Amino acid sequence: MRQRIQLRLEELQAELNAGNRRLQELDAEQTQLREVMLRISGAMQVLGELLDSDTRVDAAAQPGAAAESNGRLDVPSHEPVGAGVVGGPHHRDLS
Repeated sequence: MRQRIQLRLEELQAELNAGNRRLQELDAEQTQLREVMLRISGAMQVLGELLDSDTRVDAAAQPGAAAESNGRLDVPSHEPVGAGVVGGPHHRDLS
């Protein structure tokens, strides 16, 4: 009986260790994904600003003509994607 308990304890310890390793992997993946999303958001902001300035230049070059905005990227003016995301078991409030 004692040997069976010891064996089960070792199995559970191995499962716990595997779970902790997986949790660390997921945390690293989450951090990497947030960084990618922040870069994408930054690139979207830059492209949106370029479109805005290009539209203003076009409008200034053609007085009286309305600047077209069709096909323009809609870039949100809020925080970058991923900034201030709250929730989940690994949320860290860094403020």
